[in-house]
Amino acid sequence: MPVLNRCRRSVALASLLVLVLGLSARAQGQCRIELKPANALAGLDSQVFMQAVYEAERTAAQEEGSHPLLPIIRYAFSRYQSMSTELQDYRCRLVKRERIAGRLQSHQFMAVKIRHQPAADGSQTPNIDVYLRFLAPSRIKGREVLYVEGENNGELLATKGGHGALKHFTISTALESDQALRDSLYPVNQIGVLNLTRRLIEDGVKHMQADVLRECVVVDKTGATIDDRPCRFIEVTFPVQRSNIRFHKAQIFIDEKLQIPVRYASYDWPKEEGQPPRLLEEYTYADLELNPGLADLDFRRDNPDYHFHARQEKTREEK
Repeated sequence: MPVLNRCRRSVALASLLVLVLGLSARAQGQCRIELKPANALAGLDSQVFMQAVYEAERTAAQEEGSHPLLPIIRYAFSRYQSMSTELQDYRCRLVKRERIAGRLQSHQFMAVKIRHQPAADGSQTPNIDVYLRFLAPSRIKGREVLYVEGENNGELLATKGGHGALKHFTISTALESDQALRDSLYPVNQIGVLNLTRRLIEDGVKHMQADVLRECVVVDKTGATIDDRPCRFIEVTFPVQRSNIRFHKAQIFIDEKLQIPVRYASYDWPKEEGQPPRLLEEYTYADLELNPGLADLDFRRDNPDYHFHARQEKTREEK
């Protein structure tokens, strides 16, 4: 009976968040809800969201106390709203590492330029323009990727990188093609600190609803540093592997001055007892330069500092 009561409370909480977070119940009486894909947070109204969260928190407090993820979700949404309007563009250095098809890839280092522009449909999820230049590892050093919302038939441009005569060979390919996702878990238009914040909200809500036994443990403290910058450190741990829980542990570092997440890492459960958790993905955004006023030339293929060939080659799968 206690589990059933928690299940009912979870569904009640979900119903409060359905409209504002784009959630849909799988079936009546079940403790599972799903975020809609892609822009699940598009068009959210902050006052409606905060009122719904407040009501959910107040209801939970009258019973057994709010879920430990709720304050984190509230904070993340508040920052998402601010960043959506205040963050026009930025430069940074991104270090990422991902486990793809069960295999942990090597670290990738890249110089990044990102620009946000208001969406044409008026939603609160801005469009994104992206330019990447890979700095390491050597096999892809010099690779460039360019994606501009609404241009090139919605496709990205990419050079081969690495060494040899074909290092500037340029392809045009769909965002989610096998070619584009060979070395990445996410399409290039989902890169950046704003998209990271959105995913934190989505994952937080999904895991809060899946954690019907409230086994989640949250550590929230100051004193951490990334590149000698003071950071708030948040660690979310699910000690027991259960259905619909995607990770064993997640760590978030938030720059205390910028109030922006600058590092995220998640870990799978150990394969055997006594072993360390296995890294799933990690992203570190360093040397952030916010709102430098990037120009259109920063996102054009004919930029004299870039090496995109004039001819666009289609990938084999798209011919």
